[in-house]
Amino acid sequence: MSIEHSDRYDDIIHLPHHQSRKHPHMTMHNRAAQFMPFAALKGFEATIDETARQTKARVTLGPDEQIALNDKLIAVLGQLSSEPWVVITHFEPDGRKDGGEYMVTEGVIHHFDQAARVIIMDDDSRIALANIVDIQY
Repeated sequence: MSIEHSDRYDDIIHLPHHQSRKHPHMTMHNRAAQFMPFAALKGFEATIDETARQTKARVTLGPDEQIALNDKLIAVLGQLSSEPWVVITHFEPDGRKDGGEYMVTEGVIHHFDQAARVIIMDDDSRIALANIVDIQY
């Protein structure tokens, strides 16, 4: 640096730092936060994960399988007073995308809601008749 430029700020170099009368002094924490990195693609990773998540297609039972399942349901529902222990395989549709997941629920059937066509288990879980693919007792 040349000598002529070093004298340039001599008149202000020792003055006190300016304090605004309109705006309060920013804390060091808030000042540092201005320079922190940010997520430019917020939610992008969750979208990628959701797209990659696999679901299964609903299997359609054939006529013979539907008749066999219907016979099992009639037999089990006829024994509700004896509280039969059942193992029900059922399809649960995915709320966000096509397909769903096959679940196995074990327990005692507490009630059958004929109007809603729903089996209510002893743990208050509900299984729609249309989603049942197998029942064992």
